Amino acid sequence: MNKLEKTLSPMLIILGMLFLQTSNAQQTRSELANKIHTQRIAFFTDRMGITSDEAQKFWPIYNEYSEKKVKLLTEKNRLTRFYKENSATMTENDIDITINKYVQSSKAETALFEEYSKKFRLVLPATKVMKLYIAEVEFKTQLLKQIKE
Repeated sequence: MNKLEKTLSPMLIILGMLFLQTSNAQQTRSELANKIHTQRIAFFTDRMGITSDEAQKFWPIYNEYSEKKVKLLTEKNRLTRFYKENSATMTENDIDITINKYVQSSKAETALFEEYSKKFRLVLPATKVMKLYIAEVEFKTQLLKQIKE
């Protein structure tokens, strides 16, 4: 997964939620998140071909991974927003601090990916873990198509 895909992944989920929210004002944010979550489970299960035994072990790990990944993206987005809003008054030192925090968030994303790749391999064969990575990209693409429609 390249840096662009890592950055876009949680962003697309958030965009998908926002799109779905505007398309049906009656639904709450939680309902939309549940809808996307349910779609993701069905999509990944189909693409990966995981068994029910594998699913029982895999999904708790993946959900934990996904939550941590979204938190990291949220932090990077917060830093980006902070810089945009305050750059005119920031010193070089302030900017350096912001850059360092941004780099640390990127490193944390990589470490998270490495950690959970190992965890996925404990419950799934390599073929299915690779199919997971492909399914993540395909699911993002599908969400984008839904947003465009």
